[in-house]
Amino acid sequence: MHRVCVVGNGGNGKSTFSTRLGELTGLEVTHLDRLVWRPGWVRASDAEFTRDHDAVMAKREWIIDGLAVLDSIPRRMAVADTVFFLDHPLPLSFWWAFKRQVRYAFTPSPDLANPLLGVTFKMAATLWRVHRHLRPQLLEWSADAAARGATVHHFRMPSESRRFLRGLEPVR
Repeated sequence: MHRVCVVGNGGNGKSTFSTRLGELTGLEVTHLDRLVWRPGWVRASDAEFTRDHDAVMAKREWIIDGLAVLDSIPRRMAVADTVFFLDHPLPLSFWWAFKRQVRYAFTPSPDLANPLLGVTFKMAATLWRVHRHLRPQLLEWSADAAARGATVHHFRMPSESRRFLRGLEPVR
């Protein structure tokens, strides 16, 4: 496991999973929300995002967490040796995302440089769109990654990802 792609809908625990995976493996974690969003919810230009994303992908080892710019997902999955698709039920995604919205309403979350107050309704619409429209594509890209030899983990429940992490031996 050297190049790890973690995808899934918002609120599915990608950042928490990736952070813990990074601690256990010693791999550097990049949260894509930090590449997309500048302070004050200013979106990075496509050129800025592509430059920063490609710089991370050029490294020998990485964990890249998130979805970000749509056309970056298949590029990441095409070079990853390991893919984690956190594919939890939509009601759970809504619940966890809402809890995160409340917890980080006024202070930045660990994976994002901005407080979340003011983006709750946009978040809910995004969760629905990702589940309805992007999820089938993520399943297809995951199958493509598996077909070319990548290890693909498709976790449908949080207990599956927690069990996986518990089974890893920490890097000493």
